Amino acid sequence: MAVQPRLYRGDDAGAPTTTNAQGAYDIFKAVLVDGYGAQPAAGWSVVLDDWANGGAVVFTNAGESGVFGVVADDGSSSEYFEASLFIADGMADTVTPVNGRTGPYAIADISALLSRSDRQGLYKIGAAGWAAIANEHVAIFWFSRLTAGWIYSEENRNYYDITCLAIGATRSLRGLGDMSAASIGNFIAMGGCLGSYKSCSWDQYDSACVLRDHDNAVPAGYLAGNAAVFAQYHGVGEDNADSIVYQPIQALDIWASTSTNDETKMQHSLLPMLLYFPQLAKSSATESTSQGRDFSPRIYSGGDLLTSEFELAGKTCIMAPLPSNARVIVSMELEDWQ
Repeated sequence: MAVQPRLYRGDDAGAPTTTNAQGAYDIFKAVLVDGYGAQPAAGWSVVLDDWANGGAVVFTNAGESGVFGVVADDGSSSEYFEASLFIADGMADTVTPVNGRTGPYAIADISALLSRSDRQGLYKIGAAGWAAIANEHVAIFWFSRLTAGWIYSEENRNYYDITCLAIGATRSLRGLGDMSAASIGNFIAMGGCLGSYKSCSWDQYDSACVLRDHDNAVPAGYLAGNAAVFAQYHGVGEDNADSIVYQPIQALDIWASTSTNDETKMQHSLLPMLLYFPQLAKSSATESTSQGRDFSPRIYSGGDLLTSEFELAGKTCIMAPLPSNARVIVSMELEDWQ
């Protein structure tokens, strides 16, 4: 039985502080495995903890459908990372992942991860704050470098201010199970930074690291994943106030491809707790603050991001930030996390 997802924040009593790579270790371990203060752990477990010696820690979700690894950077690389990330089917030993991948590329040895210019990583980890929503199957993390918190203006948006990372099992569309009953290989890491200090947008073609191709085969080489909107209206009614009286919400699609061409992408899975509107048109009730993006508009007038719950289509939800001032709606309903 899945556990209700919980909101974790860096300003909770007893929450770990953020200090570069050590902050990454402390945050992931506290949220996923140990808990802190009055906050219980999400329900993941540690596969490998060699952080004190080799600077690496590896976690797995309750269904053990894959592993998520964090490797401390030395701070001297040109990519500015403080922690590099990978996922895999498992670990053969302390440095050898089974079907290890970072971003769209395979890795055979995590000790060589730091020398890759195209790896997935984190930069300035939660310098001004962090938050997470997680249960034992899926965890979504937000790291902020903004002194004002999670809100930034449209005129001052930067791709390095907010970093988002979703890890864990998905609702497979290719026969690898649901989040609470996932087969090996049903595991992703979406977001973080890719090859530079800039946070990647979730609709960027290589923003999701996936372990299986559309035929559930272990990829031999390049395999890029991303979030993309399948049902997307284009501009209908956007010049008319109050043009929208009904907006369906849908779960976020994950796509994968061995090419960067949109025409070659194959639908991979869903993250049903991440919701978006197909229609981003304007109305007095639902005014978009993310025009030109494939994610959700702001649908309420008050409350902070990653703080206030609201009701949408019968679901309890939280509005969360994405890079470059975009937004995504996160369902807090247990049915969307299992």
